[in-house]
Amino acid sequence: MAVQERPLVSIGLPVYNGEAYLSQALDSLLAQTYANFELNISDNASTDRTREICREYATKDRRIRYHRNPENIGFCGNWQRALRLATGPFFMWAADDDLWSENYLDVLTDCLVSRPNAILAAGRTFYIDWKGDICDYLPDDAPKLEPEGNLETAKQLLCQHATGWLHGLYRRKDLMRVAGSFFKADPWGADIVFLLDLCLSREVVGSNEALMYKRVMAQSGPKTPRSRVRWQRWFAGALMQVILKKSRSLDDTMELLLAYVLYLKWMYFKKGVREWALLWTRAGYQWMRGEDHP
Repeated sequence: MAVQERPLVSIGLPVYNGEAYLSQALDSLLAQTYANFELNISDNASTDRTREICREYATKDRRIRYHRNPENIGFCGNWQRALRLATGPFFMWAADDDLWSENYLDVLTDCLVSRPNAILAAGRTFYIDWKGDICDYLPDDAPKLEPEGNLETAKQLLCQHATGWLHGLYRRKDLMRVAGSFFKADPWGADIVFLLDLCLSREVVGSNEALMYKRVMAQSGPKTPRSRVRWQRWFAGALMQVILKKSRSLDDTMELLLAYVLYLKWMYFKKGVREWALLWTRAGYQWMRGEDHP
């Protein structure tokens, strides 16, 4: 395929106070061997040096377009704006602290071009710490193209907790049609719920030759016992709704439910059953005292 014939890729980079790693992320994206892309930065009213860094890079490379929100519109709002700014047929969300192999866009674009029915192509994800060193976590492999269909891809997603797939390459128009559910969900956990829905309803492909290095920072999410229990109930229910809304054979449903149970067991009991029971006990105590109202 000649360079001028290759489809335009739109990269959306939502950022808020990202001065620590933003330059590294931009350098990694600008080093891509796939050159036909636009990079839309949506700055969510940052108060650090993010604006200065973005403007400096925008003057050096015409593919970068810097957009600044006059006020903070929230995490989901900024991710949604990064998508709406896109103009190309293919789209990718980029985090302001991640890194990518130079062939990342090249490989994933070829995946989508060769699989016209696929909505998403994802690569392999390694996890790095604040210094950029690879963590002990097992990497998330790219989605496997299984002859049995999308059930195996959904099971792989849950087995790996493959949140890195969210930063793969999408067909933008198809993504626009289904992204509403992602933006309306709880920001913590919405990625897996959204990806599970995609895996069960559309073709998801990928390649381990495309590498992303996702930075693992401080633990986020609900802080108090009652809010954490509330989130656990929401997350389990949201995944179950996705599983049950798609009609499939009884055997396939039971197979997927087993993967769901094992996934929640891993998520909720990482520190043991005793810690989980103490969490729910403390949440009940908060509820009785009227603390931490929803």
